[in-house]
Amino acid sequence: MVERILGAKANDGNLPLLRVQDDNKEKAKENKLPKVQKVDTAEARIAETGSYKNLRNFVGMLKKFQEKDMDLIIPITAPKGFGKSTLMLEIIRTYVEEFMGFKERQIVSRLHEFIAYDNEEVMKNILDMNKAYWPLGSDEAVWWMMAEDWAKAESKRMKKIIAQARDPFHRIILACIPDFWWIDKKYREDMIFFWLHIVGRGVAIIFTPDLKIGIKDKWHRKEFEKIKGTINIFTPPDKAVKLYSKHPCFMDVLKFPKCDKMLYDRYLKLKYEHTTKVEEEKKMRLYVRRMDISQMFILHLLGSTNRDISTIMRIPVDTVEKVIAEFKRVPRYQELKKIVDNNLKPKKI
Repeated sequence: MVERILGAKANDGNLPLLRVQDDNKEKAKENKLPKVQKVDTAEARIAETGSYKNLRNFVGMLKKFQEKDMDLIIPITAPKGFGKSTLMLEIIRTYVEEFMGFKERQIVSRLHEFIAYDNEEVMKNILDMNKAYWPLGSDEAVWWMMAEDWAKAESKRMKKIIAQARDPFHRIILACIPDFWWIDKKYREDMIFFWLHIVGRGVAIIFTPDLKIGIKDKWHRKEFEKIKGTINIFTPPDKAVKLYSKHPCFMDVLKFPKCDKMLYDRYLKLKYEHTTKVEEEKKMRLYVRRMDISQMFILHLLGSTNRDISTIMRIPVDTVEKVIAEFKRVPRYQELKKIVDNNLKPKKI
């Protein structure tokens, strides 16, 4: 009997367990035959636990962590086309069905409330007081987790928001990104307790960091390099599981189903709408010249509404709102506004 436990001892009733069973040794003894070598495959590790039971148990464990005043950032990594978005959607679906009481059609119709794409959408969703304890899927986490963007003001702000939003939000953020080592070290070393890596369609491995005091590399990157053998797009999942199971951060295997067609079609529609919106915004920016920006700023300081500015300048109101929002972030904005209020605005008689 082999038992693998996520985050708790066997006699600790606080967290659910992921159990994996292998009776080869017992059968060999009964038949008085030589010991049979254990075959460590994804199928063998899950066969005795029921279809996708590990997925439900994993989601249940995440809920327990939330109840212990924690939030969780969970990267989902894999090459393109391996099913990162599918696993993200299945975790969200399982969570909202089990703990929020959503029916299938509700999940489809309200999927936009659980998905974010760029930095702005992620920040807005995380800070929504009505979404405390909700899971959030970040389908393009490269926009805010990439190490090469660590020095950007927006990325620094994102880190602060996520670090400070633990209480009272306690969110589960599922971040799809091609490579775990692309992630900024601050997230990787200090904020991530579970990493899901997909090794084949419907099969993912759970890794968890080494939390020993003083350790410099909690994820033992060099140990991955020491694993013998090659893993490529043709490698069977059971072989990949067997190789990765030797790594010190290996925890368990997670099997997940193909996404429901209605749910996945809705996800693709949302993704297309976001991509189209981004492209339209890029085109709009090309039409906003420096002179236009200066004029917007003056009109705004003089008290014109965004809609008034849009009408006067014949620029979409969405573009005006974004430019004005940028103005308000300028350090001297309040000082300039006060000068205009005191000297340029007409006084009431």
